Amino acid sequence: MVSLDDGPLDELLFSNFHDSIEGGAESAGQSNSSSSSGDDMSTPSPSFVAAPLICGGCGEQVSDRFVLLAAGQAWHGSCLRCSQCQCELQTHSSLYCRDGSIYCQLDYCRLFAVGRCARCSQPIPSSALVMRSGDMTFHPHCFSCQ
Repeated sequence: MVSLDDGPLDELLFSNFHDSIEGGAESAGQSNSSSSSGDDMSTPSPSFVAAPLICGGCGEQVSDRFVLLAAGQAWHGSCLRCSQCQCELQTHSSLYCRDGSIYCQLDYCRLFAVGRCARCSQPIPSSALVMRSGDMTFHPHCFSCQ
């Protein structure tokens, strides 16, 4: 078992399992009071091998410090754009995916809105909270007495 005091975190995360086995084999003939706990180093520690991330927009490798994940794919910040108006979506609080295309909220509502508000006539997306009165549907902030 390796403790954090044995070396820098990077060495612990990225060290080769065989190095720890060889180090253990050298001292196997010596008596070690900490090895009496019965820990067996014959089981390999998990290793991480990452495949390169490919951008869903441009098809190139994503090697940015921060990776945007949307619609099941990785994206460069400048490649994550609305398929209609081409606005960058990395700064938007939400985005919508439908039939393999990505949309900003405005375009998604314009294209796929289920209904319109009875007061302001603006589209109401299917995922939005609404207020109903009879057959009329309202945005919550539009629902008030006139």
